[in-house]
Amino acid sequence: MSERLTFVVPMKLWTPGLYGFRSKYLKSERSMIPAHIELCSVGESTRFERADPINVSERLRELRRQFSTFEYTLSELGWDEESKELYLEPEPSERFTELRDLILESFGLGSVSRRNSRMRLVLADRCDCDAYLLKEAFEHINGGLLPLRCRATEIEVYRFQEGDWLLRESVSLQESEDN
Repeated sequence: MSERLTFVVPMKLWTPGLYGFRSKYLKSERSMIPAHIELCSVGESTRFERADPINVSERLRELRRQFSTFEYTLSELGWDEESKELYLEPEPSERFTELRDLILESFGLGSVSRRNSRMRLVLADRCDCDAYLLKEAFEHINGGLLPLRCRATEIEVYRFQEGDWLLRESVSLQESEDN
């Protein structure tokens, strides 16, 4: 059996309306994962499928030693017409890219998932609503609190099982020297 895993940076920031808005407008199965920025999803590679859980945990602990916490901002709403997604992209995005690439390298996946990863906080997807109305609804619920200043402190790994995304494990990043 193939195990599908998704690596995410969870949002550990409470903001008015964020969770309610996402639960109302997210239609994909990923809505079961709490607010997050997805780094990558794996499971299509046969090399990864053969990786045992202990090996996955060891690789994640090694990542922790190689990468430290970092700050980012979510400030501008974006719209993807093809996927009908309303989202916030992290700025700067380079640290997310570095972290994703490190994960892919660690698991020997190369560029398998790079083309599919859109590192963003998805607020709504597969919506029949007009983009302008969705943006306006989010800004109304959010109370104009953008930009959101956030800190990436951990990586969570979710596995897809029987139609649900379940938390497999969480690994804290090492504290940065900036703290």
